Amino acid sequence: MDTVVAAAVTNPYLAEGEVVMHHKFDVKSFAKLDNPERRKSLPADEILHKFDLENGDVVADVG
Repeated sequence: MDTVVAAAVTNPYLAEGEVVMHHKFDVKSFAKLDNPERRKSLPADEILHKFDLENGDVVADVG
């Protein structure tokens, strides 16, 4: 299996494995994420198709 890394960020002030969440999603903003305009500008099916994924591949949407 090939591994693709889009971006990696390190913070020299954190201990190894330490994670800090800088932003917590506000559930009141759900409509902003799940709306027809956003789906039109970010067509998930078309974007995922460009990765040429095969059955069994694993994808993570981080951030």
